[in-house]
Amino acid sequence: MPVPGPPSSLLPAAPASELARLLPPRECEAICTARLLSLAHRTVITFLAHGYTYRQAAGAMGIEMSTLASYLSTTARLLGSPRRLPALVHACYCHPSFPAPQPFEDTAPTLSAQERLVLGAHIRGVTIGQLSHTTRTPRYVLTSANLGLLARLGGRTPAHGVRLAWRYGLLTEAGMARRHSSRPALLASPQQVGATQ
Repeated sequence: MPVPGPPSSLLPAAPASELARLLPPRECEAICTARLLSLAHRTVITFLAHGYTYRQAAGAMGIEMSTLASYLSTTARLLGSPRRLPALVHACYCHPSFPAPQPFEDTAPTLSAQERLVLGAHIRGVTIGQLSHTTRTPRYVLTSANLGLLARLGGRTPAHGVRLAWRYGLLTEAGMARRHSSRPALLASPQQVGATQ
């Protein structure tokens, strides 16, 4: 099935078909017609936000790993985002020219305080080790909270967890300021994430 919208011809058939398989038609068309970055950049971000590994995303795109790394570096530089993937996915969704994911109709899962803390760290590009140091929380406790967060959201990777958190509305309140801001991205703090519960 071809990707909806005129830009579909800019993608080879394989990634275009994969993009159409992953996304609802309206979001797929929005990704194809968005003006932020190139369609190839947006497609890479979308694959990674669905839990693909770097190698899987590069394979789906038919590009070298070095090209994928260049796409991510360019995206991070443009958005002023940390290069860690969960933060980069969040920064893209916070940008007014990058389509936000389609919301779930289901009620959002209730996150524990530590799970909210970890989610907030992910969208700011903070590692578990850094979070452990700054909060003086044992690393194993935060690692367990991260696993719990992904299990509760149904995420395969932290970047996938960020996409699902957006779909559940857990990050939407903090991110919606993107529609009314001239800044390229708004990164929520852990306190803002917690306030959405």
